[in-house]
Amino acid sequence: MARPFDPADLPADIARAAQAQVAAGRFASVEDVLRAGVEAVEREQQMSALRADIQHGRESGVAEGYSMTTFRADGVAGFRLSVDAELDLEDIGRFTVERWSEVQAAEYLARP
Repeated sequence: MARPFDPADLPADIARAAQAQVAAGRFASVEDVLRAGVEAVEREQQMSALRADIQHGRESGVAEGYSMTTFRADGVAGFRLSVDAELDLEDIGRFTVERWSEVQAAEYLARP
């Protein structure tokens, strides 16, 4: 069994910073401060992977032969949009109409 956590096991500067967070009332314990730090690192790793995926997508060029109308009508071999995804698409459509025009929204949907 693991021994109980002791802030004295931390490097002095990290222990002081964590204890200051607890003293300021931001966290209930040093363990909570460390947990939040680990979660922040994990989120940053996820964001870094997402940024890399977005960059890869940008560098891959424009999709050819893509039609949102066909996608929505036929789907992709058994692929179905969730209710939330459908609502997101409707929100995007409304935003496009409000921001630009119905003509622009229709043009997006009509693109092959």
